[in-house]
Amino acid sequence: MPSPEDLTDASGQKLVATFQDSAKRMTGLRSWHGHDGGDFANDAALYRGLADGSAIGKWFIPTRDLLVGTDLDGNTVQNDNLVAHKDKLGEITTSRERCGSYEYPTYYWTLSVHRDNSILVWCARLADGGGVWYGRDDVRQSCRPVRVEVLTI
Repeated sequence: MPSPEDLTDASGQKLVATFQDSAKRMTGLRSWHGHDGGDFANDAALYRGLADGSAIGKWFIPTRDLLVGTDLDGNTVQNDNLVAHKDKLGEITTSRERCGSYEYPTYYWTLSVHRDNSILVWCARLADGGGVWYGRDDVRQSCRPVRVEVLTI
């Protein structure tokens, strides 16, 4: 389930930050839209948390497959992703107006790390699903947190 807005700073303003700063902010979330943030450094840590239940109900930076529906090789693995539902997400950043040279607010962080270079993280544009690998501390971007809930029937 996506959050109703992009990640915000402590004052409630939209946060455009490095991956490390976004992850740190995520970890510190307390009762943000009714849920706490999780502490997951990459997709492997998130998958462990989902397996042992510690990630359930916590906000986290989405993986590439949750954000755009593709795996690390660019193969479609999931049609039900944030880009597919972008019209239901509310406001997403589509402009670089008034941005610094290292700010890319139209791109959104994922937890998906490049398999050959752990410094690189997949980043995607929610507006169209395009993406690129960026260094964790090279640029400042947006983040749209998501969380997983257990569905009981």
